[in-house]
Amino acid sequence: MNQRPAPLLCPVSSRSSVDGFGPPVTPWRPLLRGIACCVAAVLCPRSAIGAETPPASLVVTTAPPGAKVRVDGYLKGVTPAEVRVSAARWAPTRHRLTLDLDGHERSDEVLWLRAGEDRVVRRGLRKRVDMPALLAGFVPPGPVLEGYAAANLDADGDTELVVLAADPAGNATLVVYDVREDVLAECYRVAVGAQPRSLLPVEDLTGDLIPEVLCLSAGGKADRVLTIVAARPAGGPFGVICRCSCTAAGWRLCDVNGDGVAEVLFSSPASSPVSGTMAGSSPSPQWRLLHWDGGEFVESPSFPGAALRPSEPFLCRSERVERLAESPWSGLEPLLPLPGRAADTASGRFAASWDSSKHLILSIEVVDGNVVQTEVGTRAVAGDHVEVWIDRDLAGDFAERVPDADDVCLLLSPGDFMGMPAEVALLRPETRTVANARIESERTANGYRLLAYLPHSVTGLRPPTDGAAVGFAVAVYNRDTPGKPPAKPVLANSGGYLETDCTTFRSLVFVGD
Repeated sequence: MNQRPAPLLCPVSSRSSVDGFGPPVTPWRPLLRGIACCVAAVLCPRSAIGAETPPASLVVTTAPPGAKVRVDGYLKGVTPAEVRVSAARWAPTRHRLTLDLDGHERSDEVLWLRAGEDRVVRRGLRKRVDMPALLAGFVPPGPVLEGYAAANLDADGDTELVVLAADPAGNATLVVYDVREDVLAECYRVAVGAQPRSLLPVEDLTGDLIPEVLCLSAGGKADRVLTIVAARPAGGPFGVICRCSCTAAGWRLCDVNGDGVAEVLFSSPASSPVSGTMAGSSPSPQWRLLHWDGGEFVESPSFPGAALRPSEPFLCRSERVERLAESPWSGLEPLLPLPGRAADTASGRFAASWDSSKHLILSIEVVDGNVVQTEVGTRAVAGDHVEVWIDRDLAGDFAERVPDADDVCLLLSPGDFMGMPAEVALLRPETRTVANARIESERTANGYRLLAYLPHSVTGLRPPTDGAAVGFAVAVYNRDTPGKPPAKPVLANSGGYLETDCTTFRSLVFVGD
């Protein structure tokens, strides 16, 4: 008997943030599910039976050009390229698109395509940079508010480092540095507003293959200001090109019309203009679409042919990791160094998935030359470990900072690799050891690996419906010397991660049956 396909987990890493920095990153496309094949077969008109199924068409462009295009592992040409891909007529077919260019970061994403569909894919590829080494001696211009991002912002072929920092008055300043031969030189500095909140994904929003930077400022519990900052080629200015007011209910980047350019979806106060100062909070926010219209950003209340609804899952903060395929170690996404702590732990990666037995599967790889763990159970928080947060009521308390009863925190300990085994413990909403979770740890040449299968009785997650979303955070805690201060967070899937602030978490979005 055939099993139903397992749901696809889409946590928050933006496709656009190919560096892995950003809340976000691989921006994000809504993965729209079609009617189930068995139902479609019943509804299929007689005239369609036996008809030839046309392939889907992908037009792939990169900057710079010349990237190898692979679909499902098969080489299809180099960019710019037009690729034909087989697809089902009555339901979307899953394909993996990979773009490789020597000396540049790989772009790897999943596309769901229908037969006969024409899809445009535009990607800006950035030069490969050793980010931990680059940040090791870096002195930021002020307190860093939300990690770092890297991208080619001005089409000069070189990578820029983007930092959102606070000035002495507490205002947010976006500072951009040229990265040449691992040397940083400041090239742009833009004031983006008071009460800064975070650095959002670096993403091409205008179709010119030059990414824009989004900053989010907090104006209180309910209100936010999204600021879009961009540089233009041929010596054009770098600065603010759009501001829009939004509420705390949500925002997201995704390509809603398949043209290869991401749009901004956000919850807007009813009286909010696209440009200008932030409006007061509204009891009835409107879900809006912000898109580029040739020379400016234009706000719209709907998709082409469909109104936006607050219940749509794409309105959550979300980033993607890929579904478990042949190996739980495939599709790993980078964990981000937390501000001021990049030297403690060099790097880390993770993947999340959901299997047919309804386990949440976490694969975590940590580079750490000195693993210190001398405790067991909940006391393992003192040593090297990983903490996983799950906010089960994302819609109900999206803007709440303080963890409450629906927030679960799990501790994953690698053990000491000398007889003390790996284990799982629950830290919130109660404190206890967990016996019915499977966890494996492996010592590697430069760190360790963790593979955890967490049943819904532990996570509190029931089998999800298509589009269900939960808050999600993965953080690596490091301690180098026994008997010294307890472990502290050094890496996370959010560059602004704070264990006492749930609004710094990302999300998991389930796609599948």
